[in-house]
Amino acid sequence: MVKKQRREQQATVAKELSDILVVNGVMTESEGVAMRHEFEQSSQDNVVDFLIDEGIVSVSDMLVALSQYYQVPAFDVVGHFFERHYLTMFPKGFLLRSAIVPLEQDGNIMVIVASHPNNQDLLAEIGQYVSYDIQFRVGIAQDICDAVKEYYEESLTQEEQDAENDDNKEKERSADRVIGQDPEDLGWDEEYGE
Repeated sequence: MVKKQRREQQATVAKELSDILVVNGVMTESEGVAMRHEFEQSSQDNVVDFLIDEGIVSVSDMLVALSQYYQVPAFDVVGHFFERHYLTMFPKGFLLRSAIVPLEQDGNIMVIVASHPNNQDLLAEIGQYVSYDIQFRVGIAQDICDAVKEYYEESLTQEEQDAENDDNKEKERSADRVIGQDPEDLGWDEEYGE
């Protein structure tokens, strides 16, 4: 039942986005009808991902259309360096489930890039983690989730590298202590050298 509702909702989004894309000159009306039919026949459950993955619409054209659809500015997250401080305010699972990523904070306002900034529950869910006033930008869900995953992979890699560096430093300190000790204190006897 939920999957059917989601498909119907995405079919509505597909119609509205195709109308915007036609007005923007990205596709013709007949291409819009064909696109909606192809989407309905596909296994994809997100029309934006479908349009981009199939090469029907470029990312830049999609961001313009999404901005018009949601009536908020668009933001392309690809290649953007996100601040660690803002990301750590939210659990990774929440960011991925909601397809959001915190962009910046100015005073009491936090700007968040969301794939569905009109989600009725999103503000309340964000409010469980931060008490800022929220301003939305719209972005592409796949790119947002990829950015979150990339951040956490880099974080994990950095933590592993830091731990390895700490281990190496500890080994060096241990070696320095061993070098400074008397061989007899190390359990060596004269049979094996000094």
